[in-house]
Amino acid sequence: MNTFAFLAYPREIAQDLARLTHVPALKLIPEAAYEYAMRKLPLKPMLTGHLQSNQHSIQGHVISVPLTAHQFRVLPAEMVQERINDAITHAHDLGASVVGLGSLTAEVSQAGQAFGYRKDISITSGTVYRAASVVMEIERLLKHLPRNPKVTLIGSDFKLISALMPVLEKISGIHQLTTDADPVPARLREADLLVVLGDLGALQLRSEHLKHNAIVLNASRSRALDPRIVRERSDVILTDPSIFNPAIRIQSTPGHTKTLCPSLTETILLSLEGHRGHFALDEVRTSQVEYLLGLLKKHQHVQLDFVPRASRPSKPAESSGNVRWI
Repeated sequence: MNTFAFLAYPREIAQDLARLTHVPALKLIPEAAYEYAMRKLPLKPMLTGHLQSNQHSIQGHVISVPLTAHQFRVLPAEMVQERINDAITHAHDLGASVVGLGSLTAEVSQAGQAFGYRKDISITSGTVYRAASVVMEIERLLKHLPRNPKVTLIGSDFKLISALMPVLEKISGIHQLTTDADPVPARLREADLLVVLGDLGALQLRSEHLKHNAIVLNASRSRALDPRIVRERSDVILTDPSIFNPAIRIQSTPGHTKTLCPSLTETILLSLEGHRGHFALDEVRTSQVEYLLGLLKKHQHVQLDFVPRASRPSKPAESSGNVRWI
């Protein structure tokens, strides 16, 4: 059986610990007290729950790094990375062959590059799935575009654009696929689909820059789009790469979420395939995107159940609380 792990962190530490330990009084302790304890004490990573499947030979562990989101951002990077490294070691000790770094754990470690030296376990960060989701969203949007559409990729993430272009060129239905490193309004108004990858420098997309009935796929975390577009252009569709996975479902997930973060999706797919070696710790490559898209097609209709870690096995009903650690 292939075993993976996913690193998370507490979103609401007092509430989550009260549910996880079945000690309601813990939620009365101020958040600041927990942060002080997590910063000063040599706390170990916590096994939060398990992911299991009755149909597939795969199982996963959700491990929480003992730091809050605020601490990830303000504490010294060396201290945070040490805590993450402890969690990776815990994943290895639990038998995981691949571990996924979720959101802030990836961000503070440069998409996992800080742990590239580790050869005892495979590490991934979700960056390749984020790129693959752009491809999937473009394919989905084609049916909403006019015949023989022009698709233009713009933005400062030139390396990602270079990795995506060979994949997109193989998609049938795109009449013209271009990139525009220095976009000007006149050229922008020619595109049926604008894909924003990275920031646009001094330029911000405004209503007058867009073609009638244009679609804008914003895969950038920058403020590249003028928010007034929504009010001024009812003909324009604004969207972003969905993190909804067409192949994998998680039942009883914490927080009742119906979506998976890119890193968890990527980790599950790699574990299903029995992948060995680090996967997404550097620049996204075309071969990686194609590989992951292939895995999404190969491993369809995968369903996993999330089971919170029960500290009181004699009272299983109490373990049904939704602890939002992922």
